[in-house]
Amino acid sequence: MLWLYIKILFLIDFYFLSNSFIYMKILHYIFLFNLICFTNASAYIDPGSTSLIFQSILAAIAGGFAWIVIYYKKLKYYLKLFIDKISNKKKV
Repeated sequence: MLWLYIKILFLIDFYFLSNSFIYMKILHYIFLFNLICFTNASAYIDPGSTSLIFQSILAAIAGGFAWIVIYYKKLKYYLKLFIDKISNKKKV
C-alpha cells in the first residue's frame, strides 16, 4: 500500500509542480482519505527497532551536548579576546 502512496505523490509532483496550491490541496485530500478510510495495522515494534530508536535518541542527545560544549568554548574564547581588546584601548 505504501508504494501506491509514493507513486501517487510522484505523479502529483510531476503534474502539479507548477501550481503549488493545487499540489498542496491534493496532498491534503490524500492524507485526509488515508486517515478516514484505513484502520489500525495492529502491528508491533520488535525489540531490535526499539533499541535502534533508543540509541538514536541517545546519540542525538550526546551530539547536542558535544555541539554545545564546542561552541561554548569558541564563544568564550572570542568574548575573552573582545574584552581584552576593549580593556587595552581604555589603558592607552
